[in-house]
Amino acid sequence: MRPHHVQLTIPAGKVRVARGFYAGVVGMKEMEKPATLATRGGLWLKLADFELHLAEEDPFTPARRGHPGVMVDDLDALAGRFAAGNVEVTWDDLFPGHRRFYVRDPFGNRLEFLSPAVSPDAIRIQPLPAEAVDTWGAEAVAVYAAAFSGPPYDRGSDQVAAFRDHLPVHVTRTGYVGFAARHGNTMAGFTYGYTSTPRQWWHQQVRGALGEIADDWLTDAFEYVELAVEPHYRRLGLGRRLHDALLAAQTHPRAVLSTIDEITAGLRLYESSGWEVLASGFRFERTTTTYVIMGREIGSP
Repeated sequence: MRPHHVQLTIPAGKVRVARGFYAGVVGMKEMEKPATLATRGGLWLKLADFELHLAEEDPFTPARRGHPGVMVDDLDALAGRFAAGNVEVTWDDLFPGHRRFYVRDPFGNRLEFLSPAVSPDAIRIQPLPAEAVDTWGAEAVAVYAAAFSGPPYDRGSDQVAAFRDHLPVHVTRTGYVGFAARHGNTMAGFTYGYTSTPRQWWHQQVRGALGEIADDWLTDAFEYVELAVEPHYRRLGLGRRLHDALLAAQTHPRAVLSTIDEITAGLRLYESSGWEVLASGFRFERTTTTYVIMGREIGSP
């Protein structure tokens, strides 16, 4: 036996609302119902090999406990779409071997989405040598695009192209150090930085924002440039492992970085790792996004 579809009920007359949620937010594709069943109303949808049939019911009672469990390839991207649509996401780590979360559709029906978990022990941290950027650069660009395409970053093709163009230049800078997280032959995340010097654009921009404390923080400092984890590999502690590896490789007494002024996983990581806010509400030239400038003494715990 193998499953063909799952059926849920929705209130009568709410097909448009259901279509907006399941097609618009979840990303399912609407299916044409057979002519023999079309007169019954409702809605059929498909996501990969999973079919969901929605039937109108009056009176309606939502399925609050019984629910479909749907395997998806990019669990974090889907969670991001729900969050962007103001749909509450409830993560549940109690299912061995899987990551999963629950949501409720606009009518109260419970839905579960899950994907196989990756063991952190299966992921190794290794250096990203500057001389091999032609080998690993395209992987890093792909991870960058996946990591920052959703809210609150919303970095589009122009910003991804700019990162791609800057990367070969960045790895040639004095003090460059980089690391990748790899699961087999797949890059799951990366991080890198280099010595901050007065001729660099970021250094010049931030110096003005720091004012009187600029010399204290920007002299003999490591500029923490990027940290990105592919969405499929989030919630495994990779960001912290990459972060710690990069700082452990430093000879500079201090490090500085900028991150968007939003509550993100990155900001929470930095705050819990001893970074302090040096300036907030800062805008770089030609940008409307506000940033936080942070610093950390390398010898700090």
